[in-house]
Amino acid sequence: MKLLLENWKKYLDEQNEPYQRAVRKGHSSAKKELIGLGDEKTGAGGGPYKKKPSMKRSKSAPPAAGPMEEGISQVVYHFTDIDALSNILKTNKIMTSVAYGTGADMATNKKRLYYFSMARSMRSTYAKEGRGAAVIKLDGRKLGNNYKGSPVDYWGPGWSTDEMEDRIFTDKPYIEPASRYIEEIGVSMPLFDSIGDKKPQTYTDRNIEWARTIQEEGKKLGIPVYIYYDSAGYRSQRKEKALTSVDEWIKMFEKIGGETTEWSYKREPSDPYYLAPFVEILNKIYFGDGTKDDLSEKGQKLWGNMKYYSDSNRSIVADIHNNKSDPHARSFIVAIGKAMRKEKMDSVEDLINAVREKIR
Repeated sequence: MKLLLENWKKYLDEQNEPYQRAVRKGHSSAKKELIGLGDEKTGAGGGPYKKKPSMKRSKSAPPAAGPMEEGISQVVYHFTDIDALSNILKTNKIMTSVAYGTGADMATNKKRLYYFSMARSMRSTYAKEGRGAAVIKLDGRKLGNNYKGSPVDYWGPGWSTDEMEDRIFTDKPYIEPASRYIEEIGVSMPLFDSIGDKKPQTYTDRNIEWARTIQEEGKKLGIPVYIYYDSAGYRSQRKEKALTSVDEWIKMFEKIGGETTEWSYKREPSDPYYLAPFVEILNKIYFGDGTKDDLSEKGQKLWGNMKYYSDSNRSIVADIHNNKSDPHARSFIVAIGKAMRKEKMDSVEDLINAVREKIR
C-alpha cells in the first residue's frame, strides 16, 4: 500500500513536468485534425460518433506499483529530404548523427557515440514540409527492442519550441536494415507554390529522379510510399491527398501547367579537410610505428599544426561537426569513434590531445 501511494504521488507530480506540459500543448488542435475534420458529425448523419467527440486530452493512466522505464514511443517520425531518403532506401540503412563532437551532446546522449532523432508527432517543430521534404514513419516498438532510447527535451522548457523528440542512443554509425523499422514513407511534392496559390511549384528533373528512386526502392523493400500533392495533406498524412505513383503525379503537375527545369548544380565529393589526415595520423603514428615521413602531404601539414598549435583541436572538432551528416565523411567519423572506444575516452578532445602528446 505504501508503494502504491508513493507511485500515485509521483504520478500527480509528473502531470506538471515539462514533458507532460509539452504533450498537452497543441493536443486539441492535433486531435481535431485527426478526427474532427469530417463533414458528418454524429451517428444520425451516418458518421462514426453518437455525439460530437471531445477534443480534450484524456488523463494519463496512473503508474503501476513499481518502477516505470522511459522508452521510445510506439509510432515515431524522422524528417529528412528526398535526396537523403533516396540514399537511405538504396543502401537500406539510416545514418545516425554524431554525438561525440561536443561534450554537451555526449552528456545528453548518455556517453554513446551516435544518436538518431525522431519525433512523436507530425506537429513537431523538427517537421520539414514543402518541396523536397520527406518523412519516414517508424515502428517505435521494434526500434525499442533493439536500441536504447527515451524522450529528450534538448532545448529545455525556456525555449518556445516543441520538438516532441524521442532519441535513440547507440554506438552504431548506422541503423540497419532500415526496412525492418520503416512502416511507410511520405514525400512532400505540393503542386502549387502555397495554399490557395494558382502558381505551380517549381521542380527540377533531379527532384523527379529522387522521387522515382524512392518509389522504386520502396517497392523493392516492401515499404509503402505516398506522394503528397497537397501541403496540408502531407502535414496530416491524409492518404486521400496522396498518390503512389510518380507518373500519376507528373500527369497532375502537367495538367496545371507545371514545368520542370534542369538541375545544373554539381558537387564533387571530397575528403574532409582535417578528418582524413587526422585518421591517417591515428593509424600510422598513434596506433602504429610510423613517422612524419610516412604521411601524405596533407597528413604532414596537420602533423605540424598539431605539434605546434593548440588551435588544431578546434579545427578537427569543427570538421567533425560540419561533416556529421555527409555520407562521404562517414568512414572517417567511424574511425575516430572506434579510436575513442578503444582508448576508453568519452571526449574527442581527449583523443586529439593524446595524439598531440605522442607527436611531441
